[in-house]
Amino acid sequence: MSQDHLERFIRDHRPEFDDQLPDPGVWDRIRSGMELQQRRTLPWKTYLVRVAAVLLIFALSWLVHDMVDQYVPAGKGPEQGAISAQAEELFEAEAFYTQQIQTMQEEVFLLTRSEPEVQHDIRTELSELDSVYADLKRDLRDDAANEEIIAAMIQNYRLKIAILTDILEQLQESRSGEGKEVRHEI
Repeated sequence: MSQDHLERFIRDHRPEFDDQLPDPGVWDRIRSGMELQQRRTLPWKTYLVRVAAVLLIFALSWLVHDMVDQYVPAGKGPEQGAISAQAEELFEAEAFYTQQIQTMQEEVFLLTRSEPEVQHDIRTELSELDSVYADLKRDLRDDAANEEIIAAMIQNYRLKIAILTDILEQLQESRSGEGKEVRHEI
């Protein structure tokens, strides 16, 4: 009902509404806005970031899948549950010890930043342990005595932490004694 009154009012007063003309610059602004929209290119950086994110997710999922496959042999039947439990235990241990070792290495390298020979010795020791760990991983893939190999891998991590702890203690002792030189024992 109210709409009928509005329509009737508009029809009755139509000439009063049509007496105003728009500013001539209005159409120019509309036209230039349309040209800007037509000239706008695709935001390639946004697409590049999205593609990179998709590729990263794909690569990480492939890597995780590959690591799980190397620890869980296909077609092992009832043993497969035990092996995957061992693999899960190893994954958790790797994550835990890797984070601890990384933190300790950063602290050691921070304390020895003015002594490159000490840093070199530490890197050499840790790289030897890394090569032993790589050998253990290869043995684990060969499916030879998984429990013993996983225990040896965890022991390798513990040995790294023990070495880094000893080095940190020695460095902190030498730093606390003013003017004392850092011992180069590893």
